[in-house]
Amino acid sequence: MKPQLLIVLSICCSWSLMASAQQPSNLDQLQAKERLNAKLREEEEQRKKAVEMKMQRGTEDRVGAKRESSRTYFASENELPPAEKKLLTNDPDEEQKYQDLLRQPQTGLFKLLNYQETKAGLADAKSQFAYPHLRGGGAFYSFAKRHHLADEWAQICLQNGVLQAAYTEMKRTTVVQSGGAPQNFAYTSGYGLAIFTSLGDVALAEVSPQLPAIQMLAEWPLPTHYQEFFTQVKQFKAGLQIGLHQYQATIPAQVNKTYVVRSVNYKKADVVVAFRIVRQDTDGNLHILWKQLKSLPPVELKGKKPERGL
Repeated sequence: MKPQLLIVLSICCSWSLMASAQQPSNLDQLQAKERLNAKLREEEEQRKKAVEMKMQRGTEDRVGAKRESSRTYFASENELPPAEKKLLTNDPDEEQKYQDLLRQPQTGLFKLLNYQETKAGLADAKSQFAYPHLRGGGAFYSFAKRHHLADEWAQICLQNGVLQAAYTEMKRTTVVQSGGAPQNFAYTSGYGLAIFTSLGDVALAEVSPQLPAIQMLAEWPLPTHYQEFFTQVKQFKAGLQIGLHQYQATIPAQVNKTYVVRSVNYKKADVVVAFRIVRQDTDGNLHILWKQLKSLPPVELKGKKPERGL
């Protein structure tokens, strides 16, 4: 064989060996590239899922916040958030100051908040805790239940600086859907009566059931029929002078003054309570010390309920 042919064959064999040696390397590169692409696709899917989950959580948070903001009232004071519960909490210094009286049975200390609808309606963060999310906004109180709910047990309330009966008739409105359109149904769930009189600047410890003004209140004959009830409510709204004292359904709230109220929640409670306004804070809220003087058997209104009340 000629030397030139041997050289050519040798070169061809070398090329063949080089090509065969490079083939596995190219395959490895293709496989590595495919693995990289698969990893990139997986990472992309994970990013998409993360974004979707974040958006879903954001939607759920907004829905939850909307539901929370749509919850207008809590059912009891115990359910209030701490920031709102604090609004109704007594000043520890006042509790310490009146501890001797507060050790006695049927006594207490509470706050009546100076509720203002315009202030409560503000949307800024500072005002959203101006009042607790309770019916009545903390301006109502029940001596019988010792709570601030504006319900059938409420016995006293503060409105525009005036103390008054929590209600003369408790009306509620229910909204139901009928054929896609909301319909309102109003019904009366209870009646109450409150009669106030002022004793002036008298220490609460000196007030006793034997005082003539209090005896008169405790012995006052309550109306037991609806028409009598409405007549008496109107009578005390106008004010009734008996002896040295004026008896009325509303009375201006004054600091360092002591008052007596006979509060009647028909079928629930009938009590005579003496209370003293010991402080009014910068927000206009009243701090009230009280003691129960007498508890009477609750009465019930009889007869036919009128279609319209007062």
